[in-house]
Amino acid sequence: MQEGYDKLAKKLRNSALGAVAAHLNEALPQGLNFKVPNPDDDAPDEEPDDDEGDEEEGEAAGEDDFGSLVFEDANAEHNLDCAVAAWRAAGVPGTFVGQHRSGCAFFGVEDDLASYIASHDLKDEDWQVIEDPEELLSMPYDLATMREVLKMLDTTEYSSAQEVYEKFHWGDASNVTVVKSVTGVTAPLVHLGVGRRIEYGAQKDGKFEEYFHEFGEESGKFPQVYAIMDPEQKNPVALLIHGGEMRVEPRGIVE
Repeated sequence: MQEGYDKLAKKLRNSALGAVAAHLNEALPQGLNFKVPNPDDDAPDEEPDDDEGDEEEGEAAGEDDFGSLVFEDANAEHNLDCAVAAWRAAGVPGTFVGQHRSGCAFFGVEDDLASYIASHDLKDEDWQVIEDPEELLSMPYDLATMREVLKMLDTTEYSSAQEVYEKFHWGDASNVTVVKSVTGVTAPLVHLGVGRRIEYGAQKDGKFEEYFHEFGEESGKFPQVYAIMDPEQKNPVALLIHGGEMRVEPRGIVE
């Protein structure tokens, strides 16, 4: 799983360096050319890998270790801009962009999208998929957010969250990184599953009563359940229920 993230981070890093060089060269007088040095150029030469050609072929075909991205901001247009930026930066044959009717947007390969759909209990028909390179190149994109994503992929603070995910899902790894912003939450989130129902006890009108609420009763939309990691990124310390169409009123949790 981490190998997929590393490959994606490298693609994004190299693309960012190329973009910097292009912007600088646009500002230079005619005849001058600036090349941004690639940090990988200083790395010691490695022995050629007999399987290197097969790896590149697998990458182009969209193998599972590519490392896909999903953007789940509240702004659907921003999500799509980010997914398109990711495609422009790291797209290879077999990768595409998709957007769900809820607004989240995907960049990556088919198997990863199928995995994300299954884990979040979504429907295939609710996705619009964009595969045509000409169409994608004509769409707006958000490079500023992609720089932040690149920083995220280059850090190691998410390794503990990945381990928790695999343990909770009995060894099933995820090759999808979700870029998600929740107000008041800065720690990495571990996706646990889909919220179906909540039961709780509360004192109302001087009496302690037991209550329950079925999610999706009216809307058919279900929230996602996450574990919030501690500041040291070692252990989950809280649960987060996010999404769906629930709201809190004096009478309780309703849709």
